[in-house]
Amino acid sequence: MDLGGRGVETFGLMMRLWSADPKGYNRGCSPEDVALARQIASQLDIPLTLIDLKYLFKMHVVDAHIDAYAHGMISNPCLSCN
Repeated sequence: MDLGGRGVETFGLMMRLWSADPKGYNRGCSPEDVALARQIASQLDIPLTLIDLKYLFKMHVVDAHIDAYAHGMISNPCLSCN
């Protein structure tokens, strides 16, 4: 969909990230959150794509932070994401 008539295609993107929660849901990734995102995308008449990044997030952000910490380094996992 071209929101605003500027020739820019608009779409929604939702990432599923790793969580230590036994249910496997990170904040913002629960089935209710996905349903809400789908509802909003539908109201905006834009496509929504869900991307499962649990494994990559755990490996490149969580595990890297834990490894750095274990080796006495200070790490900022947010920088890995951004």
